[in-house]
Amino acid sequence: MLALMILAAETVDAAEEGKKVITGMLVVGLIFAGVVVLGELSKAWRYRRKRARRAGDVNAWRPVRQQRP
Repeated sequence: MLALMILAAETVDAAEEGKKVITGMLVVGLIFAGVVVLGELSKAWRYRRKRARRAGDVNAWRPVRQQRP
């Protein structure tokens, strides 16, 4: 009976450890996804800045607004 209780206690610890591992993996995955998103956003912002500079906009850091007809 004592051996069964010890085995059950170790199983709970293993389950908690597994939960921590899964949580850690999810956090690392979110960090990787965040890096990818930041890279894509910086590429889009750079494209908009270059397009504004080519158009001769003085405030090239601001988004280019379309002229209304």
